[in-house]
Order: sequence, then structure tokens, then C-alpha cells
Amino acid sequence: YATSVGNTTEGLIGMTAEQALTWAKEEVNIQLEKQNISIKSKKGSQASIPLKAFLLKPSSGVYHYGPSLLEHCILCTSLDPNTRIGPNTVDDALSLKDWSELINSLKLEGSSKLKSIISSEGSGHIIYRNKDTK
Repeated sequence: YATSVGNTTEGLIGMTAEQALTWAKEEVNIQLEKQNISIKSKKGSQASIPLKAFLLKPSSGVYHYGPSLLEHCILCTSLDPNTRIGPNTVDDALSLKDWSELINSLKLEGSSKLKSIISSEGSGHIIYRNKDTK
């Protein structure tokens, strides 16, 4: 997870709230560069993605949790998974307290649920219902 933050092994889980905010700003800039959009342009100022999709980026270090587990961790912190992260919102979308709570949720809740899923013997259920043929 190559960022100027210097965290290259654990992604967000190993970051402080300040480092997570720096990572988010870098990711927004990288996204704009990939799309060849200037931050100052109207299109650049409106380019944003939901928090859940933002965490699905490989550089987050938690993308392997998948969308459902990431959404669960976000909701555990009383944040909205659809909070938009973009050039004009990255500083205001999540406070440092929010980043800290999100990181803790990813560490504790996310890791424990992931371990539980991996170690379970597959006691899931498949629901089958015949299609109505009216």
C-alpha cells in the first residue's frame, strides 16, 4: 500500500486517524489523475465515490473484507456507507474522530467477523423457492 504515509503492510488498520485522512486525500488525487481531471474544474470538484467503494480500493488494506463486511463495519460506527468522498468533501466527510472509530471498527469488528467466517464449518443456508408460473 504505497502511500507517502509510509504504511506498507496493514493499510488502514495500521494507520492513525491523521494518516487515514492523508491516505484518503492521496487516493482522491490519484483517482483524479487517472481520470485526467483537474481538481479546479467543475467535473473534478464533483467527482466523488461512496465511502464503502472508497474502502474497496486495494490500497485501503481492507478491500478483501468485501462490500458487506465493510458496510457492517461502517454502520457499527454510525457512519453512512454512502458518504461521498471527493476533492471538495475529503476533509469534511469524516472527522478525525470518525476516522479513528472506523479504523477501530475495521480492526475489531471486521477482523473478528472475518476470522469467524474463515473458521466456521459452513453452516450457511440456501433458500430455494419455486418460481410462480402464473
